[in-house]
Amino acid sequence: MAGFKWGNWNYPPWGRGVYTLPYRAYQEGSCADYQALDLRLMTDEDLRENVIWAIYANPEIPKEEKDKIEVKAKNKTVVLSGKVKNRKNKIRAFVSALQTPGARSVKNNIKVA
Repeated sequence: MAGFKWGNWNYPPWGRGVYTLPYRAYQEGSCADYQALDLRLMTDEDLRENVIWAIYANPEIPKEEKDKIEVKAKNKTVVLSGKVKNRKNKIRAFVSALQTPGARSVKNNIKVA
C-alpha cells in the first residue's frame, strides 16, 4: 500500500529493534497527516486489494460466495459484480466494500442466483 514506507530513518543509529517517533506517532494515530496522506496516495489497485481483503475478512459470507465476487476500482469508485446465492450475501459484500477506507462510492452489480 502506498503511504508509509520503511527506511533507515525509522531506526535509531544504535540498533534495529526500536521504533522512532514518526512510526510511533503513525501507530498511535496522533499524527492525522499520515492517515490523510495514505488515503491520498492510495491507488485504485490498492483500493481494490483492500476491498477484497475486507470481503474475505467478513466471516458471515461463505467462502464459495467470496470466490464468485469480482471487484474493480476506478477513481476511488468500487464496482462489485458476480453471482451469489442470496440477498444477504450481496448486502454483506456491499457493506464490507463501503466500510473500506478510501472508497468514495460503491456500485453493487452483484446478481442473486
